[in-house]
Amino acid sequence: MICQVVQKTVMLGFNPPVNSNPFAFLDLAFKFAQVLVQKCLEYMNESCLFVLMSVVYDYTTYEGDANISRMAIGLLCTIANYIPTLRSSDEKILELWLGVFNRLKKIGCDKRAEIRRNLFTVLESIINENIEVLPSNIWDYILYKLFTHILQHAETKYLESVAVNKGTQATITTSTNTVTPSFNALPLDPPVHRKNRFDEEGLRKEREETMRRYAEKEWEESVVTTLSVFAQVFIKYNDASFNESPVHEKTWSILLETYVRLIRCGTYSIVHEILKSIQKLSYSFHNTIENRLEEIWNIFKEFTNWLRVDYQLKTYKQRPIGSKLSSTVVDALEAISKAIRHSFEPRMIEEICQLLSTVCLILI
Repeated sequence: MICQVVQKTVMLGFNPPVNSNPFAFLDLAFKFAQVLVQKCLEYMNESCLFVLMSVVYDYTTYEGDANISRMAIGLLCTIANYIPTLRSSDEKILELWLGVFNRLKKIGCDKRAEIRRNLFTVLESIINENIEVLPSNIWDYILYKLFTHILQHAETKYLESVAVNKGTQATITTSTNTVTPSFNALPLDPPVHRKNRFDEEGLRKEREETMRRYAEKEWEESVVTTLSVFAQVFIKYNDASFNESPVHEKTWSILLETYVRLIRCGTYSIVHEILKSIQKLSYSFHNTIENRLEEIWNIFKEFTNWLRVDYQLKTYKQRPIGSKLSSTVVDALEAISKAIRHSFEPRMIEEICQLLSTVCLILI
């Protein structure tokens, strides 16, 4: 009976009667879905939960109302937190967890920035709430498939937007989808009398340029947020004693390789977040960080090259953000030094001196 109600909810929301108000029906159907999630989960079997999960996910993709999408993500969180209470086989539980996180992975690539931001808040909430009951297979999925997929997507979209704004070609394999900023309309200029069509053309180009800048900034924000949450979840994964998993090694490799790529073309915000992530990872992985020292050192080499660019030095010289960046570099190096059992190699000490001398240029 519950499954039939759920299916009718889908039909009501996305297939309203002819000559009816589609928005009113969609809003009503979503309220039905909210009641089902909040009041009826205990009466559902696994099949009904899968149907309900699909219904709720459809609402997260609805672009007509961001509030509905955000609330639908919250409903997915409620469903996820209910899964551990089920008395089902391990296989059924695993399928339900995969169903939830697979949908969250897709939401993490939504073109709307506000939806991506909300997704990370809910994702952290689900992991924190269920950290002790998540199966090892689900941890593997979260790190190797969910986060790496979202991070690579955000990286791709960010580099695409940078290439568009600079009028260059992206050096990555790009998708055919265009970047659509997540806002309804940009502020319009005060009405003026146009003398000819060239004024209209200039306004159109100005608006297009503003939209491109918005898109670049939003994808940059997504990269920073994904880097931060990815590092935090990886630390939780390590604390859960799954560091023997092959996915542990794959995740390390993907994360460090991504750091190198992003530093080469990143902004201050991205570079600063990478250094903070290295610091947090070094403190948490103090037993294994030594095995990754060479790869981490490549990141600092790229950072030194990035910092030596005239534009970066002029931008951050004698500014608060320059001081903040310098402090983060020192903190990251300190975390690494405490994590390794022996002192740095002579060549690394020399490179540290070169790095710190470059950093000092920011403060002079």
